[in-house]
Amino acid sequence: MTISLLAAPVVRDPKWADRALCSYDEWPDLWHPDGTTSVSAIQQAAEAKRICNLCPVRKDCLDDALETEGARKPDGRYGIRGGFNEDERYRLHRRIVSAAST
Repeated sequence: MTISLLAAPVVRDPKWADRALCSYDEWPDLWHPDGTTSVSAIQQAAEAKRICNLCPVRKDCLDDALETEGARKPDGRYGIRGGFNEDERYRLHRRIVSAAST
């Protein structure tokens, strides 16, 4: 079962990633900041999120991240996906699962 932002099954175009803005990026490391607290990592994450917010397949990316990462803790997740960092995706996943179980 796929977990989406609406907690409903998701039908995704299998080639959604080809349309992602990050797939055209010359700096793939932008989506994988080194750490979370240094000024450069914070700036890097903010820039990646800014680009994600403009991306036409942001929701597909986030749904894919939530589906593939499942209930992994933040340290089992990596990078910016769908406009969210590891901790944010973990918290979002927990909220979605909690809402689905009520």
